[in-house]
Amino acid sequence: MTDLNILLVCSAGASSGFLAQNIRKAARKKGLEVTIEAKSDAFLESLIGSKDMVLVAPHLQFEEEMIKKLSEDAKVPYAFLPRQVYGSLDGASALALALEAIKDFKEG
Repeated sequence: MTDLNILLVCSAGASSGFLAQNIRKAARKKGLEVTIEAKSDAFLESLIGSKDMVLVAPHLQFEEEMIKKLSEDAKVPYAFLPRQVYGSLDGASALALALEAIKDFKEG
């Protein structure tokens, strides 16, 4: 996989922008080309169809039913980031989670 387009959904916090940057760095180290856009959950419905994967900030867990429905309708996998990964801005772990979710989605 050399071209991946990820949407990182949060509540418009600045930390998601830093996490997106760290995911890009982790991808480069693995030889992957990743485009990642950090956006507020308000943009999810309009952007999900153009993405390969959606990573969701842990504090949006209460929106899971809506996110699941949008994901199923758009045929795009999603995964909630663990609090530790999100809070520590761990780009390598977030990337690994995204790649695993995509693999599971394609196999399932």
